[in-house]
Amino acid sequence: MNDRRSNEDLGIAIAVLRSLRGWDQKDLAEALGTSTSSISRYESGETVPPERVFEQIVAVVGLPAPQTDRLFAWLRASRAALANPTSLQNQLDVLAYQFTDHMFEVFREAAAVITQGPSELVDGHWGGGREPS
Repeated sequence: MNDRRSNEDLGIAIAVLRSLRGWDQKDLAEALGTSTSSISRYESGETVPPERVFEQIVAVVGLPAPQTDRLFAWLRASRAALANPTSLQNQLDVLAYQFTDHMFEVFREAAAVITQGPSELVDGHWGGGREPS
């Protein structure tokens, strides 16, 4: 699992990804072939999903990895801003702008996936291309 992703961030990301499809925890559990209680534990941060399970979640939702990476980047930035309360209002304003920008991209991609279906997964990469390191 990517060490920059906290348990809580993973839980939030799973809930957001699930919500992009309009699914409840039961729907996601069925799509993964797991229990609703497992999804609940992942989303609460009580249990960390194995890397392959998180990859399956991303795959069944249909978002390319770069979009989930943007979600995690925003979550990290939010935590950093909240950890330093000096000029909190300014930081929150910046985060609100960043969130809008990041989530616009995530939702745009989600809409494309929902209306057109997911991109082809070739050699483990969306659209056959490899993301830059």
